[in-house]
Amino acid sequence: MKGLLLVVFKNAPAIAGAFFISLLCATVLYSLPAQAGQCRLDKRFGSVQRVRLDYVIDGDTVRLKDGRSVRLLAINSPEIGQDDKEAEPYGDAAKQALKKLVHSKQELLIQVAGKDHYGRTLGYLFTSEDSLLSASLLNQGLAYQVFMEGSDAYTECLKAAEASARDKQLSLWSQKPINIREKANIHSGFMIINGTVKKISKPKKSEFIWLEMDGDMVVRVPGHIVSQSWLDQIKGKNIEVRGWVKDRRNNGSDNKNAFKKRFKPWMMLIYQTDSVRID
Repeated sequence: MKGLLLVVFKNAPAIAGAFFISLLCATVLYSLPAQAGQCRLDKRFGSVQRVRLDYVIDGDTVRLKDGRSVRLLAINSPEIGQDDKEAEPYGDAAKQALKKLVHSKQELLIQVAGKDHYGRTLGYLFTSEDSLLSASLLNQGLAYQVFMEGSDAYTECLKAAEASARDKQLSLWSQKPINIREKANIHSGFMIINGTVKKISKPKKSEFIWLEMDGDMVVRVPGHIVSQSWLDQIKGKNIEVRGWVKDRRNNGSDNKNAFKKRFKPWMMLIYQTDSVRID
């Protein structure tokens, strides 16, 4: 036992050094930015399941062989054409791109985050440990990054993927964000709009802060995610903001004319300040 203790003692510096180097390498590996369009699987985000694909539903949703419909996390692709509704620009292209990405893949990897209100599984799907489908679609300009409550291990690499496509003006980024004053182009659903913050309201009994824009829209922001300095920074500025738009007139109220006089008809919901970009 003493001999063993002596050996351990003599080799302690070498062991400590090796341990330090291993720890440093692991830290660097997780800290290195992934190439645009690539996000490495991070097991710290959650357990990994191996699944088999059945078919692609649209640009951000797939069906698995086990019967689950999976909505890809952190992105939103344009809607495809169905029934009597025309496809949004690049909606069909996004679906075809996703089909190509998963074509011939015998197995996919998924990290599940929960379910949405449609009952679909929310998750990150990988074709390999170095290839996240959400990032690949962002990198082609066929999806927008979505910032929901909280952040996770993939937020930054997804930002890099989208930035790469935006710099190259690929697909969706060949179009300019809709100006909020273009009333005919405002609709329910996910949008990226451009406008000026005319007024900031902070009702005492509300947990939200309201950004009143120069068009027919207000932006609802959770109060706990912003600082006064951030609010001061955007007031009076032209901003680009992304999120889900709701028609506030469709609330079942019979007194729509009174509503129209008091409130702006469109409301955008955001959950992180990353959803706002100062022009």
